[in-house]
Amino acid sequence: VVSCSDAIRDFIRSEGLEGTLFFHAGYLGNPSYGELAGLEMTDDPGRIPECRGFILTDFIDRQAVPDLLFNSFIKDPSLYLIVPNPDSYWPMAEEGALMLGPAPVVKMLQKVLKEKGIAMKPHFLGKPHHGVFDYALGAAESHYGLKLGDRRRVLMIGDSVHSDIRGGNRAGLSTALLLTGVTHE
Repeated sequence: VVSCSDAIRDFIRSEGLEGTLFFHAGYLGNPSYGELAGLEMTDDPGRIPECRGFILTDFIDRQAVPDLLFNSFIKDPSLYLIVPNPDSYWPMAEEGALMLGPAPVVKMLQKVLKEKGIAMKPHFLGKPHHGVFDYALGAAESHYGLKLGDRRRVLMIGDSVHSDIRGGNRAGLSTALLLTGVTHE
């Protein structure tokens, strides 16, 4: 099992961000996968001017966080915005209820910042983007000593046509849709 948070390690290394301070907007696990990836993490808004960027996760304060991000990018458009899980929505505990994910927040911020002449480029690492798939395949090859070769021999199973199946198809994998969770018959 690979999480979208696993792909953050490779991204942090490739961008040379080890040891830099990031603000986490949401829950990053215990231990924090930002720290496991080599970042210094804070949730103190007073330290935002010291931060190199933000990690936006699925459990965000839906009012304060967009305003914090908006004003931070106005002051410094070079900040990073890392979005490990770019889903638009996912199921809640209540049967049939859905919760908005980070993607709508990011899209709204991009639109409003564009009006201010600022092009914010978020770094999506989860499905349907390639980061998590590349990480998972590389981890399987190194951990199990596999040589996967033809990606179509790998099966991506998921319950979302928009993230799981689209992402698997984009990554060249075989896919299977579960009719539970987000997608129903």
